[in-house]
Amino acid sequence: MFQCGSLAVKYIRKAYEMWKERGFVEASCHIFDFLKENILKISLESYYVFEKNLDANMKMEKSRIDLDVVRLNKQNYNSYIDALIGFWPDYFRFNRDNIELKKDIVYYFQCGDECFVAMHNEKIVAMEWCGHKENYMIKTVGKKIGLKEDEVILHRLFVNEEYRGNNIHPFLSSYIKNFLHMNNIKKIYGYVGTSNMIAILSNMKMNDRCRFIYHVQIVILGFSVNLFPKFPKTYLWEK
Repeated sequence: MFQCGSLAVKYIRKAYEMWKERGFVEASCHIFDFLKENILKISLESYYVFEKNLDANMKMEKSRIDLDVVRLNKQNYNSYIDALIGFWPDYFRFNRDNIELKKDIVYYFQCGDECFVAMHNEKIVAMEWCGHKENYMIKTVGKKIGLKEDEVILHRLFVNEEYRGNNIHPFLSSYIKNFLHMNNIKKIYGYVGTSNMIAILSNMKMNDRCRFIYHVQIVILGFSVNLFPKFPKTYLWEK
C-alpha cells in the first residue's frame, strides 16, 4: 500500500509537470494510466466448457506407441515429483522456477488433485490432471461450472511435442474416462480458452456438449475480486 502511495505521488508530480508543459489532456491520460496499472485493473477471460456424460459404452482409444498410465495422488506423487517438474511445459509455469513449481505441485496433490501420466520407456510423455468438487478452483472456474460430488474436471493436459501424432491424447483421455466411470463418476468437464482452436477442435470430437463462460477479475488497491456472471445453461452445441 505504501509503495502504491509513493508511486501515486510520483505520478501526480509528473502529471502536474505535463499539465504545465503540454496541457490538461495529456496530464489526464497520465493519471489514467496510473489508475489502470496500479489502482484499478479489470481482466476478462473467456472459456468454452466441454461436458461428457460417462457410460459403459465408451470406446477405449489406442496409442501408436507403447504406453503405461500411472495415476498420481497424494499417496504416491513423491516418486514422480522430479520427473513432473522436468516435464512441465513453459506455458504452465507462469514464470515459476523449479523450487516454486515444486511447492505448487505438492500443494495440488495435497489439496486432492490427481494426475494421470502416460509413460513411454519410463519417461513421461503426457499428463492430464483431474479435480474434484472439494478441491479444484472452488472460487473460480469450479464455482462457475458448479461441480457436484459425482463430477470431475479435467485440466492441465499436455503431450510432449516430440511424441505428438501418436494418438496419445485420445488414448490417455479415454483411459481416464473409463477409470472415472468405474469409480462412479457420472460426468466430466474440461475447459479451454476461446482462442485455443486446436484444443477446441480436439474437444469437440470427444465431448457431448459445449457452453460458454467468462471470468471477470477486478483488482482494486491490490485486492482481487472474481466475478462469474450467471447465465442460463445455454449450450452452443449438443450431440
